[in-house]
Amino acid sequence: MKHRTIKKLLAAVLMTAMSVSLLSGCGSSGKETDQTPAAGGAQAGGTQAGGTQAAGGGTSEAAGGFEHDPILNEPGAEPVCKEKVTITIGLQKNAYVEDYDTNYYTKMVEDAANIDFEFVLFPSGDEATEKLQMMIAGGEKLPDIISWSHSDAQAMSWGEEGYIIPLEDYFENSSYYTAEGYKRVYENSKLDIVEYMRTSDGHVWSFPSYFESTTNPPYCRMWVYQPWLDALNLEAPTTTEEFYQMLYAFKTQDPNGNGKADEIPLLGSEMPYDKYGAMAWEYIMNAFTHSSNKKKFLVSEDGQLSVSYTQDGWKEGVKYISKLVQEGLYDPVSFTQDAETFQSILNSNGDQIVGAWSYYNTDFISSDHPSKKDWRLLEPLKGPDGFSSIAWAPDVPQAKAYITADCEHPEVAFRVLDLMCREDFVITNRWGKQGENWDYVTNLDEEEIERQVSERVGRPVEYDWENAIFAGYPAYIYEMKTTWRVPSNIHWMNQTVAFRTGEVAGGYYAALLEFDEETLSNPANEYTLAQYLTDIVDLIPEEPVTKINYASLEDSVEAETIYQELDTYVFEKLTTWFTGRADVEAEWDTYLKELDTIGLSRYLELSQKGWQK
Repeated sequence: MKHRTIKKLLAAVLMTAMSVSLLSGCGSSGKETDQTPAAGGAQAGGTQAGGTQAAGGGTSEAAGGFEHDPILNEPGAEPVCKEKVTITIGLQKNAYVEDYDTNYYTKMVEDAANIDFEFVLFPSGDEATEKLQMMIAGGEKLPDIISWSHSDAQAMSWGEEGYIIPLEDYFENSSYYTAEGYKRVYENSKLDIVEYMRTSDGHVWSFPSYFESTTNPPYCRMWVYQPWLDALNLEAPTTTEEFYQMLYAFKTQDPNGNGKADEIPLLGSEMPYDKYGAMAWEYIMNAFTHSSNKKKFLVSEDGQLSVSYTQDGWKEGVKYISKLVQEGLYDPVSFTQDAETFQSILNSNGDQIVGAWSYYNTDFISSDHPSKKDWRLLEPLKGPDGFSSIAWAPDVPQAKAYITADCEHPEVAFRVLDLMCREDFVITNRWGKQGENWDYVTNLDEEEIERQVSERVGRPVEYDWENAIFAGYPAYIYEMKTTWRVPSNIHWMNQTVAFRTGEVAGGYYAALLEFDEETLSNPANEYTLAQYLTDIVDLIPEEPVTKINYASLEDSVEAETIYQELDTYVFEKLTTWFTGRADVEAEWDTYLKELDTIGLSRYLELSQKGWQK
């Protein structure tokens, strides 16, 4: 199958028939704002209907009743603001970002927008939202922008209470870079990004990120250390039985050759909120039943929703994984360790100790680690009955940033977010400085790229840009020196909004590919992804779950509350079963009854009403 077929398939699964139930008369509590926009007008930050708050309390009238903040230049012009404006932004602190205030990307945005960022740094994970909730409960002033994801239920609740403002009128009247990009997406796939973000109360509360990626949807992948396969004369496994035999050989046959039983055959990390495939058991489970933690383990068949974790295949998968743990083939620390500990083990100095691990790419391996080029990408495994699937999460817009009612210049905040979606800002926030970390292939000397690629694959190669195609996209940008998961002061590690096109994402991989059979079989990770994606097309679910647009705020809150309890219970049971503290067969019926007690049937009923295919 040609790579361009994958692009068409990805576009097809993104098509969403939007049916939004508009509710009126939402009351407000908390901050005194009217959250029902007048026709053609935006309301935010306590202004009158039809106008946005401006410097000095004034407004600038525009066609259609929308009033622009007079401190702003025309959309698309630089700088964004005529006068310097301070914008506070709340971010989850990232260990790889050395200093947000002096960061290269920070200065890039500040200069183009004529703003000063003031950072309010929150902890990572759930603690960030807990701290935010405490600020709200305590009546503290909120940052102008809150830049991490929350559920639709949470956003609607905050909006109804007056803590965040609706953005639909800003998208209609004040967007520039996103307007261009969203229009092109709609023309290509009929996906209306703004409408997709609209919640059941009729508002768009969040500014989305959208990645038109060809590689991220099959996000849970298994990496195996090729030199160990070579040392033990093993072929790459294709079935769960072969996978078991490989891990057993790693455990018992001293593949690192140091005479010690120090090998960790399989390692993972319990990062359910990161949702990028570090839970190795998720990869394995797809040999028994379709499982996607990133999609809350929801599956659809003939339009009817169910969950993976009630299937018989789930039980059989648990038994298999438990066997791996009990025999010392899958390190039990995998169910508790965080990303930092996971990475430190993978990058241990001295003898290689890890044989296999999962993640959507090999970024956890440092670029200077001796093993960096030696990880082989496994195809999805087949289970005992021949079943095989993949953890699949189609690329759809994701809530990423919110503008609070405490923001003095909400349209400025919106324009800053819009600016961050300009291509060079998006690339910088992922790949670093242009000319130093990356550049457009049209700016590069082809002979120099050949030298760099030859160094990567360990042999001379010849490059031909005209034939550099990945998933239908030609070579577009080339990475000279990675900054991803490397402590630096260059970017924000993709925090905040982005709009990454297929030209960028696909063109990045195209620029890494070399085009003969020897390279396609090389275990070096980036160079095998095109073939991998071609091979797994038939495993993509026929009805991938995209957005559940709950019928009302009440339904959304109820569903989210039930889901959180279900999620906690399922993960607790998995840990006890995997580690042998309990037996899944003995507890299965009790487990299913407890899911019903928690409210699984009601959760599925609510989700079914809002299921958009």
